[in-house]
Amino acid sequence: MSSTVQYKFLPISAFCFNMSQPLKHYNHQNLNLFSGIVGDILLNNMPLRDFTIYSLDMTPGFIDSLYRAPWKSVTNKPSFPSFFQGRLFVNGYPSDTFMKLPGWSKGVVFVNGQNVGRYWDAGPQQALFLPGPFLNSGMNQVIVFEEAEADFKIHFEDSPDLGMTVDI
Repeated sequence: MSSTVQYKFLPISAFCFNMSQPLKHYNHQNLNLFSGIVGDILLNNMPLRDFTIYSLDMTPGFIDSLYRAPWKSVTNKPSFPSFFQGRLFVNGYPSDTFMKLPGWSKGVVFVNGQNVGRYWDAGPQQALFLPGPFLNSGMNQVIVFEEAEADFKIHFEDSPDLGMTVDI
């Protein structure tokens, strides 16, 4: 009697976020500083081979392509990391604004194709500065790349939130 063993292969996904800045001053002490995946990827102590790496190069061209991309409505349980798109209507002449992302975890925000900045709920920064010239009178597009969790609401305010402050 013979039997056949069937193996089922499931895809493995890994997300690696490069938080480093390009080194501005090279010297013999920091030439070997790397970030991201810098060695073998192991599964059960065996190196994985023949995998595909997709780069999310947050360049202006890439972000512009997202504005033209087809978008789906947000589900109750979206998968992460994800890009989210929203709109902000500005009535009158745009002025400097501060963006707060309570309930969001870690990511980056773009408004009308301009990189507003990175946010991280670990702080200390509590709000992103959004310069008035980044905004249009009327409709503005907001794209958020979020790594882990989102509240799906962004607060736009006229004053900064600098986190915990100390009187001197």
